[in-house]
Amino acid sequence: MAKKLSVSLDKVEQAVDLITSLEPKPARNYRPIDPSIYIEPDIFVRKDEEGQYIIETNKKGLPTLRISQMYRNLLNQAKISKEDRAFIKEKVNNALNFIRSLQQRGATLTAIGKYILERQKNFFDDGDETLAPMTLKEAAEHLQRNESTISRAISNKYMDTPQGLYPLKFFFSHNVSRRTDENVSAHTVEQELAQLIEEENKLFPLSDQDIQKHFDAKGLHLARRTITKYRQKLHIPSSHQRK
Repeated sequence: MAKKLSVSLDKVEQAVDLITSLEPKPARNYRPIDPSIYIEPDIFVRKDEEGQYIIETNKKGLPTLRISQMYRNLLNQAKISKEDRAFIKEKVNNALNFIRSLQQRGATLTAIGKYILERQKNFFDDGDETLAPMTLKEAAEHLQRNESTISRAISNKYMDTPQGLYPLKFFFSHNVSRRTDENVSAHTVEQELAQLIEEENKLFPLSDQDIQKHFDAKGLHLARRTITKYRQKLHIPSSHQRK
């Protein structure tokens, strides 16, 4: 660089030192730091005038995409070469496929929202304790889409409900079978486990085996390792550590 600019190496080094000491974003050091992170819901659950729940998707900030008419006009011009016509046609088709893909993604999210609303009506009225068991596989079969498609569609997506703001993943959990025909969601079991431990005698905390017996008496057969897994997921220490 010194040779190209016809200056000494010292001059170049001085310039480099000056440049690296500068702030490329001058206002960055004066910006107030706000640690709050605000989540914008992707789906809203609302009641209409008749008191029925309805689904609304958040279209805020989503632009309406279209193909510029200029490129369509170019395709109709006789004077452009075959190569140019083929190039423009390819790019227009790619753009159309991209737009369709975005529309399909929005349609999938809306369909998932409606399915959750259909399966979890009690939750929207009464809260967490009435959350019904529901799996990604069941949703995929009902909506006639791949399970991986459903999983990607709900990733980092949120639903604003009368009960609060929830990630879409919250509504999907494994079934826990009763000895009756009724199933219970794993989330409901986790909630009851947390409540049991919260209300336990602190001098004699419940062991995982005690908790297992509690659920077994209610017709829910859970292995001890399952109880341990749920407890650890809730960041609750063992009975020995809680004593």
